[in-house]
Amino acid sequence: MEQVLIDEVVRLVNLNALDEAIVVANNAISENTSDCSALFLRAHIYYRGQDHALAQRDINKVLTLANRSDDILLLAGKIHYSLGELDLATEIFNEILKNNPTHTEALINLGKVIGSAESNYGPRQLKAGKEQYAISLAHVEKSVLRTIYSAKNEQIIIHRLAQLSGCRKYCIDIGALDGLTFSNSLALFSNGWDGLVFEARRGNIAWLAHNLDKIKQDISIIGTFVTPENILGLFSSFNVPSDFGFLSLDIDSYDYEVLSKILSAYCPAVICVEINERIPPPIKFRQIFTDQNNGVDCSMYGGCSISAYDELLAAYNYSMVHLEYNNLFLVHNSLIKRISPEFSILSAEQAWKFGFLDKVDKFSWMPWNKRFEHLFQLTTEQAMAEIVRTTPSIVAYELGV
Repeated sequence: MEQVLIDEVVRLVNLNALDEAIVVANNAISENTSDCSALFLRAHIYYRGQDHALAQRDINKVLTLANRSDDILLLAGKIHYSLGELDLATEIFNEILKNNPTHTEALINLGKVIGSAESNYGPRQLKAGKEQYAISLAHVEKSVLRTIYSAKNEQIIIHRLAQLSGCRKYCIDIGALDGLTFSNSLALFSNGWDGLVFEARRGNIAWLAHNLDKIKQDISIIGTFVTPENILGLFSSFNVPSDFGFLSLDIDSYDYEVLSKILSAYCPAVICVEINERIPPPIKFRQIFTDQNNGVDCSMYGGCSISAYDELLAAYNYSMVHLEYNNLFLVHNSLIKRISPEFSILSAEQAWKFGFLDKVDKFSWMPWNKRFEHLFQLTTEQAMAEIVRTTPSIVAYELGV
């Protein structure tokens, strides 16, 4: 495929003009069915467009015709992951990391597979994936490439908000995973912050201790499920300062109730809390804590919609200032003047539109959301009825507008 055509396809993909990009790639392939560059680009286009079966067809052909370069293998691994083929995704990312132990994107994707895998694939593959993860992690720890830990731009946003607000350097991370993969706190701890990290999955706690061990800060690791009933007692036991600087909250369930409890007694300067981005404004949906759903992953149908936070934020004097896909950033109103004009107060509708709906890669980055896309085209009443119809009975929730 000529470079001018490659450049044109890349330009169209960056504009999210996927149908036009497919036409250019198809024309090149029709002239030469073994054109690996065109096949690879078409596989990437299909992947971006959520047509993972066709993406897999093309990438498999590329793998039989071309060298197994890191770029080709990385796309193949992502496609396998999107199709739920965790064994194959692990093998692909392992292959990249064995040849290039400091390949940060492969390491992050392998961590993502491991995070999904404990309940989805066998112990042999999980063991192999974790072994390679540990080997690559040891290399990456020595590499200057290990600079961005968060999922997308969260780390940069947190840095700017913390710097502008001049807040106390104390961080709490609830739902910390392994302390590295998609971490909102590791960069802060690496730059002199103290704090607490909470993680309930036993498989992650050892990795969490390993990843934080070399940071010479006062960081406590608590391996327990956080609930609205125990959070204030846990904070009190560890003498959390009332005005700590940053809170990251991501437990895929009753985040709203935990945050409500925290704000009843504490006043963090900056908060990053996960929302259920699949539920559009003005719908107010929030999962309720019960003994039955404690520790159950309800992330697809649980959590809290962005609009549901309105009343809580008003009650405790906070404002929305940014949404990064499904991570909502809140700042105490006493600090708003310090962060302006770089950040401004947003309504739930504005934040959801700018931070999720208008993102051209929202489905390639979060492919599981594609099957919920129809909710965005429904009326509020229709969307609420669909939520009631599809939400599993184990999820206790409140729903309104």
